[in-house]
Amino acid sequence: NIEHSHIFSASFLSRTMIALNRTDISIKDYALEGFTFPRTTFTDLTDGFGNFTITGLATWGGGTTNPKRNVQNDWQFKQDFTLSQGTHALKFGFHFDRFQVNQRSEARGFGTFSFGSLANFLANDVAQATFIRPGSDTIRGYRENLYAVYFQDDLKLTERLTLNLGLRYEFTN
Repeated sequence: NIEHSHIFSASFLSRTMIALNRTDISIKDYALEGFTFPRTTFTDLTDGFGNFTITGLATWGGGTTNPKRNVQNDWQFKQDFTLSQGTHALKFGFHFDRFQVNQRSEARGFGTFSFGSLANFLANDVAQATFIRPGSDTIRGYRENLYAVYFQDDLKLTERLTLNLGLRYEFTN
């Protein structure tokens, strides 16, 4: 983040902050080195593995919700002011957040396939299959803006007692 403080006078200060926070989580299935799968999927997708069940054998293949990727960007702008006047320390300002979430998540994108026997698997004779409809869009983008304004007064009543009063209003769109 980038922050700038400015002193207007001994009793009036300003602080400006701009920031970007980003997370990028990506999960996908990888083949074991030296092992060649006879077939990884029965769909047109190529960056993952289907999930295969053959009666009498262990289930193998990729995760049923992979690949997935979640990228979140959080842009922030904040402006704070502090004004000291006698027994009052006034703080006020505003805050803006822009949230962006971009997501790819494919529930059974490469298919889950069940075969009644090894012979059925070798003959591509599927007993049951579940997968997303071809041409489905599995990319989602979510956007939200958050606006906030606030006012706070630290009122020093005595050397040992300060009263803190404040109000904050936030809304999103």
